[in-house]
Amino acid sequence: MSSPSTSGSEPGAGFRLLRLETAAGGAPLRPPAAAGEPPLQPLAAAGESPLQPPAAAGADPSGGGHAAPGGSAAAALAVAEILIPSGSPIFAGHFPGRPLLPGIAHLALLRQVLDALAGRGEVGEIGGGGLGTPTATAITEVHRLRLRQPVSPGDRLELRVLAIDAAGTVRFEVRRQSAAGGPGGEIAADGAVRCGTGGLPSAAALAQQLTGAALAATALVQHLPGTLAAAALAKQLPGTLAAASDFPDPAELLPHAPPARLLTAVLEAGAAGITATGAIPADHPLAAGGEAPGFLALELAAQAAGAGEALARSASQGPPRSASQGLPRNASEDLPRLVSVAPRIGYLVGVRGARLPAALPIGRALRVTAAPAGSAGALATYEVEIADAASNQPLATGTISTFLPDS
Repeated sequence: MSSPSTSGSEPGAGFRLLRLETAAGGAPLRPPAAAGEPPLQPLAAAGESPLQPPAAAGADPSGGGHAAPGGSAAAALAVAEILIPSGSPIFAGHFPGRPLLPGIAHLALLRQVLDALAGRGEVGEIGGGGLGTPTATAITEVHRLRLRQPVSPGDRLELRVLAIDAAGTVRFEVRRQSAAGGPGGEIAADGAVRCGTGGLPSAAALAQQLTGAALAATALVQHLPGTLAAAALAKQLPGTLAAASDFPDPAELLPHAPPARLLTAVLEAGAAGITATGAIPADHPLAAGGEAPGFLALELAAQAAGAGEALARSASQGPPRSASQGLPRNASEDLPRLVSVAPRIGYLVGVRGARLPAALPIGRALRVTAAPAGSAGALATYEVEIADAASNQPLATGTISTFLPDS
């Protein structure tokens, strides 16, 4: 049995797959520990099966009736132990001085485990078909994702694949290992996703969608006087990358630093939400071969929501307003009310009903909108859409929830 790559389908992330076991009874996969690395802890205490999820995991978290093959979700189909190295590039820029695993990286961990199972020829057997090759493990829908606990450098995680069906729906949970090294630690994340190669446009398809009209618009931008407002220009010429100078730079609104910061400019902000541009940089740790996982669109959406919240706090008249209470209608009319605010670390805590492309092209201009859909204290919900900026082709949609502590 061959050992999976320690980086799976995300070669720059540096996650180390330490152990992978399946309920089928195959031999545990344990690559040798790196020099200086502490010894591996057992997945379960003596006499306890490592393949038994907590009783609550038996319920279908997606609400869509997806069940494990044979109709039972009583036992995990696979259990992986994963080390998040302190030096992993995934922490670069997220956040300076307080490194935390990006919430969306839990989907990268799941993809890595599915790739490893597919490489061993076990995913098709477990799922009854539908995920038999690594190329079919791309996450194209997120039925539900709950992010419960932050993950820090050096943490060891236990990822449990609870169910896979023939349609490619995967239920999973991620637990932080307990202090003693065994199971039973806090649940860091859980959810249900759908994998496959279909759905929204692929990165390769998007690369061909810069139409003649969009090319003409991009060329025209170079000849327009600099006094023309970028926000107004963006409405007339989709796909342009001109900076919206009426708004602060995203670096002033977000705690992220490159390459984690995906937002490039705010175009418009108001009571209906925020519209901004972004792109996946070539040096992002989840990028490889000119593309990145499609679920990074959700990270871009979360950053747009965070920028909107910062703009809401920057209003100097009256008490600070939450994003759901509305931003200044537009920058040109309310600019005197915008004052400098210190970026605050917020958290992506939930995703539901998201449709995603299998991959996103590196460096491609993206347009993101985040519309407030409700709030309760520090929690806020947004309906989001990510589109190709040049063609206005929708790429990703869904609902995200964020949590912004008071300090």
